[in-house]
Amino acid sequence: MATPSAPQNLKITFPQATEAVFKWSAPVNTGGSPITEYEVNATEGAILGPTWIPTKSAGLRGFVGNLARGTEHTFAVRARNAEGVGPVSNILQQHTPIASLHNALFFKDCVNLDAQGARVSQYGSPTTLVREAADNDFTTFTTLTDLAVDISVNGNPTRVDAFFLKSKGVRHHSGTPSGGTGTGWTHAPVPATIRTDEGTEVSTTVAGFQHQLLLLDSHFTATSVRLQFSGTPDIAIYEIMLIEFGIEMNANGDFTEIAPDKVDRTAVLHTDTDGGILRADTGLGRERWEVNYVAKFVPGRTLIAAASDFLHWREHNKNCVFFQEPSRYPERGYPAAFMKRRVPVRLRGDSKSLGDVLNFQIGER
Repeated sequence: MATPSAPQNLKITFPQATEAVFKWSAPVNTGGSPITEYEVNATEGAILGPTWIPTKSAGLRGFVGNLARGTEHTFAVRARNAEGVGPVSNILQQHTPIASLHNALFFKDCVNLDAQGARVSQYGSPTTLVREAADNDFTTFTTLTDLAVDISVNGNPTRVDAFFLKSKGVRHHSGTPSGGTGTGWTHAPVPATIRTDEGTEVSTTVAGFQHQLLLLDSHFTATSVRLQFSGTPDIAIYEIMLIEFGIEMNANGDFTEIAPDKVDRTAVLHTDTDGGILRADTGLGRERWEVNYVAKFVPGRTLIAAASDFLHWREHNKNCVFFQEPSRYPERGYPAAFMKRRVPVRLRGDSKSLGDVLNFQIGER
């Protein structure tokens, strides 16, 4: 009798950004004793750790949750029989997705993208306005590589959680805030590829444009941000956004408001049964997204206690940036707006089911 040989052909998929599904083929040799169960390992970082999680099954599938989002992990599986555990399968290093297949990110738009252009100027020359970098038609651009973006609201600083860039020829960029608290970022590279939800690498250049959504490790506040770019001699900046989280929805169907005056809390969010994701040709060589959702707000443990509060939030955050599947489609960062309330708010049950239910629709502006 002996321990089993190593499981074969391990593959990892991510049904959600924080969950990994293991699939593998059986060992070539069971060691003469039936396999009783498998053990899986999901360690954050580039080295396999000592913690093995029993699957309590001889099936060729395992699951691990509570993984860090957008972080490199090392995965492996091994088999156990009556004699003990066998050798480790092939070891995989993969990043968990930034967002999952049905994940969406909703941002407040800190840069004014109306017809007058963004409040962007050449750094050191505040009267030299740069409207080409934010008109959102992707036909005009600036070659200036040192810009100042005014994101003050009535003279007060605005929170920044992420930076979006549409460009050509940019290799690195830095953001230096002033007039607030916290720090920005330094020499952040524009990656040539990103890892999709399936774990494959795809180019961040789409239709000749670079696209990057940089989720900051920690937010900062500022009245103005200096943006500096470096790259090829023919560098061009088509669109920039300094953006603040409005609502973040994850693949569990939860969403969270991340704001300086609120504690992160979650609510239950379901895809609308008669909605889902709709596509329409805008005539601009890209798709328009409209997504219908149903939200249930449970008093005392959701981000807001009642649907009326959500409607109030919507009225004060009309101009948003909407990312659908940002880890898969970095080019689909659209200015978006909350559209109509699709059905009246209604009270739902009592006890654990007590709460308001609201159908609402998200669509491109």
